[in-house]
Amino acid sequence: MSRNNLDDWLERTLAEEDYLEDAGFTESVMAALPDAGIDARRVKTLNWAVGLAASALAGAVFPWSKVGVALFGLSLDTWLIAATALAGAFTLAAIGGGLWSFKRAP
Repeated sequence: MSRNNLDDWLERTLAEEDYLEDAGFTESVMAALPDAGIDARRVKTLNWAVGLAASALAGAVFPWSKVGVALFGLSLDTWLIAATALAGAFTLAAIGGGLWSFKRAP
Protein backbone atom coordinates (compact mmCIF):
# COMPACT_ATOMS: atom_id res chain seq x y z
CA MET A 1 0.00 0.00 0.00
CA SER A 2 1.49 3.33 -1.01
CA ARG A 3 1.88 6.17 1.44
CA ASN A 4 -0.96 8.20 -0.06
CA ASN A 5 -3.31 5.21 -0.04
CA LEU A 6 -2.36 4.45 3.55
CA ASP A 7 -2.94 8.08 4.57
CA ASP A 8 -6.30 8.14 2.77
CA TRP A 9 -7.39 4.88 4.39
CA LEU A 10 -6.29 6.06 7.83
CA GLU A 11 -8.12 9.39 7.49
CA ARG A 12 -11.29 7.65 6.29
CA THR A 13 -11.14 5.09 9.09
CA LEU A 14 -10.55 7.68 11.79
CA ALA A 15 -13.32 9.90 10.43
CA GLU A 16 -15.80 7.01 10.42
CA GLU A 17 -15.02 5.71 13.90
CA ASP A 18 -16.75 7.19 16.91
CA TYR A 19 -14.60 8.42 19.77
CA LEU A 20 -13.90 5.66 22.25
CA GLU A 21 -14.77 6.93 25.73
CA ASP A 22 -11.99 6.18 28.16
CA ALA A 23 -13.29 8.02 31.25
CA GLY A 24 -10.57 10.68 31.02
CA PHE A 25 -7.67 8.23 30.80
CA THR A 26 -6.12 9.88 27.73
CA GLU A 27 -6.26 13.33 29.33
CA SER A 28 -4.70 12.05 32.55
CA VAL A 29 -1.84 10.38 30.66
CA MET A 30 -1.19 13.53 28.60
CA ALA A 31 -1.23 15.66 31.75
CA ALA A 32 1.24 13.32 33.48
CA LEU A 33 3.79 13.55 30.66
CA PRO A 34 6.76 15.77 31.46
CA ASP A 35 7.28 19.02 29.59
CA ALA A 36 9.64 18.72 26.62
CA GLY A 37 11.89 21.39 28.13
CA ILE A 38 13.30 22.49 24.79
CA ASP A 39 14.22 26.15 24.56
CA ALA A 40 13.66 27.20 20.94
CA ARG A 41 16.07 30.12 21.21
CA ARG A 42 18.83 27.86 22.52
CA VAL A 43 18.25 25.32 19.74
CA LYS A 44 18.33 28.06 17.10
CA THR A 45 21.55 29.50 18.53
CA LEU A 46 23.14 26.05 18.65
CA ASN A 47 22.10 25.37 15.03
CA TRP A 48 23.68 28.63 13.90
CA ALA A 49 26.86 27.95 15.88
CA VAL A 50 27.27 24.45 14.45
CA GLY A 51 26.60 25.69 10.92
CA LEU A 52 29.11 28.51 11.25
CA ALA A 53 31.72 26.19 12.77
CA ALA A 54 31.26 23.68 9.95
CA SER A 55 31.55 26.46 7.37
CA ALA A 56 34.69 27.81 9.02
CA LEU A 57 36.24 24.34 9.10
CA ALA A 58 35.39 23.71 5.44
CA GLY A 59 36.84 27.11 4.51
CA ALA A 60 39.99 26.43 6.50
CA VAL A 61 40.80 23.14 4.77
CA PHE A 62 39.68 24.18 1.27
CA PRO A 63 42.59 24.51 -1.20
CA TRP A 64 41.96 28.19 -2.00
CA SER A 65 45.34 28.75 -3.69
CA LYS A 66 44.80 26.03 -6.30
CA VAL A 67 41.10 26.69 -6.93
CA GLY A 68 41.47 30.49 -6.95
CA VAL A 69 43.97 30.41 -9.81
CA ALA A 70 41.69 28.14 -11.85
CA LEU A 71 38.57 30.22 -11.16
CA PHE A 72 40.19 33.57 -12.02
CA GLY A 73 41.39 32.12 -15.33
CA LEU A 74 37.83 31.43 -16.55
CA SER A 75 36.22 33.65 -19.16
CA LEU A 76 33.14 35.79 -18.54
CA ASP A 77 30.99 33.50 -20.69
CA THR A 78 31.93 30.51 -18.53
CA TRP A 79 30.99 32.45 -15.38
CA LEU A 80 27.62 33.45 -16.87
CA ILE A 81 26.84 29.88 -17.94
CA ALA A 82 27.77 28.58 -14.49
CA ALA A 83 25.67 31.28 -12.78
CA THR A 84 22.69 30.50 -15.02
CA ALA A 85 23.00 26.77 -14.35
CA LEU A 86 23.28 27.34 -10.61
CA ALA A 87 20.27 29.68 -10.60
CA GLY A 88 18.31 27.09 -12.57
CA ALA A 89 19.26 24.34 -10.13
CA PHE A 90 18.17 26.45 -7.14
CA THR A 91 14.92 27.35 -8.90
CA LEU A 92 14.16 23.71 -9.65
CA ALA A 93 14.96 22.77 -6.06
CA ALA A 94 12.65 25.49 -4.72
CA ILE A 95 9.81 24.52 -7.06
CA GLY A 96 10.31 20.83 -6.30
CA GLY A 97 10.31 21.46 -2.55
CA GLY A 98 7.19 23.59 -2.85
CA LEU A 99 5.35 20.97 -4.88
CA TRP A 100 6.42 18.22 -2.50
CA SER A 101 5.20 20.14 0.54
CA PHE A 102 1.99 21.12 -1.27
CA LYS A 103 1.26 17.45 -2.01
CA ARG A 104 1.90 16.48 1.62
CA ALA A 105 -0.36 19.19 3.07
CA PRO A 106 -3.69 17.86 4.32
